[in-house]
This record gives sequence, C-alpha cells and structure tokens, in this order.
Amino acid sequence: MPKAWRSKKILALLPPPDSEGSELESEDDDERRIVARTVEVDTRVTFAEQFEVKTPQQYFKKFFSDELLDYIVDMTNLYSVQDQGKSINVTKKEIEIVLGIVIIMGIVKMPAIEDYWSNDLRFEPIASAMGIKRYRTIKRFLHFCDNTNVDKNDGYHKVSAVMEHVHQQCLKLEEERSFAIDEMIIPYKGKKAGNRKQYNPKKTPQMGF
Repeated sequence: MPKAWRSKKILALLPPPDSEGSELESEDDDERRIVARTVEVDTRVTFAEQFEVKTPQQYFKKFFSDELLDYIVDMTNLYSVQDQGKSINVTKKEIEIVLGIVIIMGIVKMPAIEDYWSNDLRFEPIASAMGIKRYRTIKRFLHFCDNTNVDKNDGYHKVSAVMEHVHQQCLKLEEERSFAIDEMIIPYKGKKAGNRKQYNPKKTPQMGF
C-alpha cells in the first residue's frame, strides 16, 4: 500500500443478515444494520485543497483584475474628453459599482431602468449604490478602447482589449482534473455583427453570438 494511503473506518448501511439481495432490495428498512467497514483513502488530498470556496467578488476579480478596471477608467475618461471636451472623472470604485449594477439588472429585471430608483419599485441594492443620473452618465461614456487608435479590420475592436485580458486571466487558472464544458448563444438580432452572428435551430435562442 502506498504511504499516502491510510486505513479508515466508515459506517455502512447493510441489509439484514439473511437477505439475498442488496440493501436497495431489502423490503424492511428497519432490519438494516449499521456496521463499521475499513476502507483505504488517499490522505494526500483534502476537501479544502480541492475546493477552496471564494466570495463572488473574488471570483470576479480573477478575470476583471484591478489592472483591467484601471484601463476601463482611463478609456472612459478619455472618451468623455474626446466627446464633450471634459472628463467625467470616473473612478475605479464607480466602474466596479456600474458593472455590479449591470450584473444585478440581468438577474432582477424590471420594465424600465428608472424603476430601480423609483419610489414604488425602488430596488435598494442598486438605488443606494449609485444615483441614476451618475449611472447614466457613466454608462453613456463607458469605453474599452481609444477610438483614435483602433484596428478597424478587427470586428471586435471596441472590446478586444477586455476580451484579451480575460483570456490571459483564464490561462493563469490552475488546470483542474475534472470539469464540464457547455456553450450557449447570446441573443442578438442586430445587423452589424456580420458573419459573427450565428444561427442554430437547435438552440434557444436560435440567433446570436
């Protein structure tokens, strides 16, 4: 037996002594016996080592790092200067709040943006985090690139920097032994996506990215 393996006693639920079938076939659950059984376990691996549970914000920061948030701050302030001649002076904290609001709005949906701040339907996690006027201002100028220095041949040039950063952050993640992969279509019916928009009749929705 390898040194890392150790004997360990566990409790097992067994059928009555005279039962010919398995415990699942036993007709009388009260006659089942709880007995001790010895099994071999690998002591090198613990639950804590395999499954370190982090907060939602910690998981988010694995992909949207402070470096990326600082970049978004710079590009947003730059675009506001290019568009209106003065900066809106957005901060990293405000960008984090706006991103959080957008995520929450995707979960808690209301008929109109104003409803989250309205007297009748006020949603406190959003309304107390940022005023609607400031939220709209930041959303208006939110930018992920310098419009004066982009590759027009890149259909994703507006968000390429963010996509590349998230990609690099994904490559830094430790490869796990077991994982599942699934895919989904992000709905889009616009006409500016070109051949990037796909149609799959077996998916719901059928049209999108």
